[in-house]
Amino acid sequence: MLLGSRLLEVNATNQSGLTALDLLLIFPSEAGDREIQEILCNAGAMRTKDVTLSSIPSSPEPFNQTLVNSTPGTPQACTPRTDDLVEYFKFNKGRDSPGETRTALLVIAVLVATATFQVGVNPPGGVWSDNYIPDQNNGTSSSNNKAHKAGRSILGSLNTTTFCLFMFFNSVGFSLSLHMINMLTIKFPLQFELQICIAAMFFTYNTAVTALAPDNLWLFLTVVTSSLPAIMPLLAKSVRKYAKMLRVLVLNLVRRALTGDVQKLHQLLGENPLTLHTVSLASSENPLHVASASAYGHIDFVKEITRLRPDFAKELNEDGFSPMHMASANGYLEVVMELMKVDRKLCRLQGRENKTALHLAVIKGRVDVIK
Repeated sequence: MLLGSRLLEVNATNQSGLTALDLLLIFPSEAGDREIQEILCNAGAMRTKDVTLSSIPSSPEPFNQTLVNSTPGTPQACTPRTDDLVEYFKFNKGRDSPGETRTALLVIAVLVATATFQVGVNPPGGVWSDNYIPDQNNGTSSSNNKAHKAGRSILGSLNTTTFCLFMFFNSVGFSLSLHMINMLTIKFPLQFELQICIAAMFFTYNTAVTALAPDNLWLFLTVVTSSLPAIMPLLAKSVRKYAKMLRVLVLNLVRRALTGDVQKLHQLLGENPLTLHTVSLASSENPLHVASASAYGHIDFVKEITRLRPDFAKELNEDGFSPMHMASANGYLEVVMELMKVDRKLCRLQGRENKTALHLAVIKGRVDVIK
């Protein structure tokens, strides 16, 4: 099926520089190795070293250099991708202890609190060093010589909108950092003293911001800086509640995908028409991934999902695989054929480590999918 599309590069290499034929010889499948090898060879498949030999000039010196550079074990071939680094460093419940995680979050919160506090009491542009009231009688007033008082923000006097936006978002960051510090240090020793320190820091920040504000912005900044510490925890709680609702929605959709129940899928869409659009925001794995990897490869469900959201066929999950990769690895020929109807170029789509659907089909020995 994949080779029959005539769109797939049979000698495409993965991140390790291996072709499909290399993978077949290195990772023997459970059955059908000889048949798969014949199919690949008839389609023009070659090993990496043969591809290299056929593409280099006849000069001996470039020949040796090319072989060295194409060796899978060289540093160039083993350079990790950005996606791999994200996967390596992301939080893992089974690996990272709660204590280490709390310490890391506490350090980040303290750094944010320090940075936002410093910027809040020392706004960009500095402060006026003198008092100035323009003389209305001699007409010396201009846009560059506005009335100001010593100790007030220069930016606030000259550009009110920019100053308000700057102080608002800076105060949001400061309030959230204090909230995080409070949450992460609950039931610590000397908790009462720590609460007093946090409260004193907040009132110091609030006093400094309002003292630096011009007269026309004093009331606005007083209300904002005073209310944010109470609003931000409630807002964060509401966002987490909404995220939990999204996870429940995704779970229900995954269950429909696992059972292949098209009728219940439409029932779920009837309750919330934006379900398929919302699931993309809540999870990197869409229903088409689940259906393509399920035990039976529910073809009716796949057809309906591709009709409603054909773009799902091109998405990679958090493991770096598309529905085409998963269906090919599982040997679900009907699902592969249905996905090819959406876009025949899906067979070229490269996933994690630059693997195509053909690479996975060869490793798993899926003869019907390879043909």
